Amino acid sequence: AISQGNAEKLLKGYMVSSVNEWGADQTRILLLTNEAIHRVKYNFGSDSVTSWHTTKLSSIIRVEYGSFQAAGSSFTTFMWRREIEDQQGFRIFTSQRDGKKSINEVVSEDVVPALEGEAAGAAKERPKKEEFFREYRALLAEEEPWKEEVLMLEVVAALQSIKIMTNSTFDIRLTKMVKN
Repeated sequence: AISQGNAEKLLKGYMVSSVNEWGADQTRILLLTNEAIHRVKYNFGSDSVTSWHTTKLSSIIRVEYGSFQAAGSSFTTFMWRREIEDQQGFRIFTSQRDGKKSINEVVSEDVVPALEGEAAGAAKERPKKEEFFREYRALLAEEEPWKEEVLMLEVVAALQSIKIMTNSTFDIRLTKMVKN
């Protein structure tokens, strides 16, 4: 029960595939509490936590869940469209960056201005990014894609419960998520 005292309470934990800013799947433990979502990198060989990231519920803007849709027409999309569109998962959008810049952000923010002749520190005023997301899918579901739907729906139900019990204001919505 969340109402007992002011201490943070663990409500649910999941083994997930967290997709980092470079598009790589990483095995993580996702811990849902009455105050935050914790993403934990755990080394099972040494029985130790090697990294820990906390996202406060108050910094969550929204949660999107559903199936993925391949973005536009690129070589990657051409080669992997079927695999992309068979996947399901969820994204947690926050007001703060959760990790490092993606390759697309590095290129658009650093490389392109340099190629356009902008001196370091003299870049044009660019709009500041207002939201960031981290993507999650079921761990080891490549051979059994039905696992992704089960995990996705269970996590969304848990987040909806947390939202109600903590009076959080983030939005939860079903959508087709574009996968670059």
